[in-house]
Amino acid sequence: MNRRLITPLLAAVCFAGGYVVAESTPQRGLTTEVVIVDVYDGDTVVVQPLLPAMRIRILDCWAPEIRTRDDAEKVRGYESRDHLRSLMKAGSRVLLHVPTSDKLERSLSLGRVLGSFWVDVDDDGKLDDVADEMVKAGHATRTKQ
Repeated sequence: MNRRLITPLLAAVCFAGGYVVAESTPQRGLTTEVVIVDVYDGDTVVVQPLLPAMRIRILDCWAPEIRTRDDAEKVRGYESRDHLRSLMKAGSRVLLHVPTSDKLERSLSLGRVLGSFWVDVDDDGKLDDVADEMVKAGHATRTKQ
């Protein structure tokens, strides 16, 4: 399908669902609304689409670990998780995009599906990329440290 057709189509679908898509829209892949079940850590979220709950690893978001022997990193990891929980409250509905490619393994990491989330952070009707918000707040980086 032509990209010029996909972007307006996606925007129309999101708008019909009450969303206004931010300036950047998802690329080829699956985009659907999901319910937040839990935030595991600063870069992993448990969601429930139509199937049983599954873990989603947030793309372009590397947060400190909570399961580590490094006490300083553990503290930062809990702070990161708490910030993500403030953005993605359990029971809330958010937009999830899982990019697809010619190889399925590129969409998986350690048993987790790789994806991006959009939420209305400011309650202004505009969806914001969660990874961007985590990086801006200093709770994650774009690349692994």
